[in-house]
Amino acid sequence: MPKVYYDGPDGLEDMKAELKDGILSWTAKHFSDYVVVSGEQKILVKETNGSLKYYGTLTDAITNAGENAVIALLDNLFEKGIFLGAGTKQFTVDFAGHTFTATSLVGSTGTESQAFHLEKGNTVVLKMGRSQLLRTSVPMLQC
Repeated sequence: MPKVYYDGPDGLEDMKAELKDGILSWTAKHFSDYVVVSGEQKILVKETNGSLKYYGTLTDAITNAGENAVIALLDNLFEKGIFLGAGTKQFTVDFAGHTFTATSLVGSTGTESQAFHLEKGNTVVLKMGRSQLLRTSVPMLQC
């Protein structure tokens, strides 16, 4: 099922589009930029120059995102934890109300126990969503 999002200053907003008889429709209260995506797309990266690119995994999106990009989840994700080694990456992950579920844990060698392992030098903003683990008695985030 295709989805339509308003691309506004606070991130992507689901417009609750309906597909009926081959016609995709939604109600807009103003003329703005909208993004139409197939139901198969899970992650959208918006670069600072306004360009958009889709990725299949959060790891691929983070690896390829430019400086200050916004990585938006378009659906709930189930994938391995996120490991970001020491560096200078700067980006925002906008969960857009969706849930990231870590199917396996990450961390430093011998201590793989987090859903997100973010090392020094990176600037990462996580907003508007939640993360969870398939196992519950371990830390969610290690910085």
